[in-house]
Amino acid sequence: MKKQKYILPLLAFTPLVMNSQNHFTDGMKWRTQIYGTHEPEVATTIEVVTIEKTTDDNSFNLYRSYENHTSDRTLIASVKTEESKVYFNPIEGKSTEWYLLYDFSLKPGEGCFVYNPLTLSDESVPYKTYVKCVDIDEKSNEQWSMLRLDEYTDNSCSNLIGNGLWISGLSSLNGILYNNRFGVDGFGSKLLDVSLNERILYASSQSGISEITDSSEPNVRVDGLDIYISVNDDTYGTIYSQSGMHIGNYKFSKTPTHIRLSDKGVYILKLENSSLKLLVP
Repeated sequence: MKKQKYILPLLAFTPLVMNSQNHFTDGMKWRTQIYGTHEPEVATTIEVVTIEKTTDDNSFNLYRSYENHTSDRTLIASVKTEESKVYFNPIEGKSTEWYLLYDFSLKPGEGCFVYNPLTLSDESVPYKTYVKCVDIDEKSNEQWSMLRLDEYTDNSCSNLIGNGLWISGLSSLNGILYNNRFGVDGFGSKLLDVSLNERILYASSQSGISEITDSSEPNVRVDGLDIYISVNDDTYGTIYSQSGMHIGNYKFSKTPTHIRLSDKGVYILKLENSSLKLLVP
């Protein structure tokens, strides 16, 4: 059955003051499209994350639920803000330590270790990676600046494992809970919108996509096992096999990027704003 794509028009919003400080406040809500690529058919759902103020200064409870089941929500972590930084303490695990979730003050060339609130090690410590800011795109989405990040296993920066984007002061472009692990196999996510008491602060230009589908945005040419991908605006992307195997991370531009695949089959191309299936016959 041919997939269909439903796109809601970009909603108008009044931006907050745009700087490196975070904008976390009581009543905010992040909606994120989640999809898995480990099965032959890509499965999608919409995750809803909300924060509620606690009695402590600049401290919140962070809850997760899923659209159409928002009453069945789970407390994921406590979060607190300190100027441009956001920290969390996971509900699961035994540690009382606060872990860095975001540092929106990073400048090109600067990096830090960040921890994932959903993934714990065997020692019940949140999974960490080292992210390094390589560029800042000023107002790349109407009013919001973006921090472009390279992700490494450690601060030696010798093993690049992914690329990602943070919306300055707000969230990862993959969703608030997905601050790192940008190239994880078999999984993808995309922030749809952020609101405060139903007022839209940020909205993806394709907010409302209900299913992964063929997209007219990238230009893809297949020649045997060689594929050539170009886009009008420079962007980063990732290719997975249909089974969820991570093939590689790439930067795409108007000049076609040549990728040599090892086998025929169906592949999934994940870009910053869309995902699509590639058939290599």
